[in-house]
Amino acid sequence: MMSKEENGRTLRSIIHFNDRLGCVEAARSLDYFRCIEYLLVLDLLDLKPDLQLLDLGVGKGPFSSYLASEKGIQVLALDIAPKAIGWQAQKAGRLRLKNSQFVPIVGDSRSLSFADESFDRVLNLGSIEHVPGDGDRLTAKEMGRVLRTGGRAIFSIPYGRRYTESDTSPHVRYFERRYDEKALQERIIQPSGLKEISRFYFGEPSLKWSRFWYSVPFVLKLPFRRATRLMASRWLSIIPAEDKDSACGICFALAKE
Repeated sequence: MMSKEENGRTLRSIIHFNDRLGCVEAARSLDYFRCIEYLLVLDLLDLKPDLQLLDLGVGKGPFSSYLASEKGIQVLALDIAPKAIGWQAQKAGRLRLKNSQFVPIVGDSRSLSFADESFDRVLNLGSIEHVPGDGDRLTAKEMGRVLRTGGRAIFSIPYGRRYTESDTSPHVRYFERRYDEKALQERIIQPSGLKEISRFYFGEPSLKWSRFWYSVPFVLKLPFRRATRLMASRWLSIIPAEDKDSACGICFALAKE
């Protein structure tokens, strides 16, 4: 795990990269929870030059293009929404990313069109919990299938004491799951056919700042978005495994042996 100073430098570099995507992106800045998720995911990815990475459910976030631009790897960014992929393509053009570095593509994580063992890394950052029905199981199975032997699949998902499904939450307005230990095993790890090698729980061990932050209308908190990194550094942290009941999220890595 990176030191606190290294985490700070890395997060500032991601924010600086996000600012390069445009005025709207700079004003929005990074999401509160992404300020810790990006750092944990980077640690678990164990990136090396020229790796091929598949990022599922990329939405309109900067992380895929950041990996391609700043980490020297080849990224295929996939989302089921054409508008999200159009946004990714537009920003890749703005950054002058080569096609060999970054490829945005419309696709369904439940039924990937790639051959077995096509990628060194497969990433699912805050996406799998939004796929309804058995979509999370199917996505996990597909991630295991397209991952190369010796590769890693990385997940970041909501976590709680009990498994829940809802159509809204404090920070999203669409279907979302929150996984407990049993659901984590039955709905993601076992269907993937992979072996867990590492995990981090994270959350707000003291003040639950997110409950207030996500309840404020976006327009009202827009002037304060540039301070999100400072809020996250104050209130968000890794939660020890023995205190996992207080965690609200989990990042973990699975390997294909």
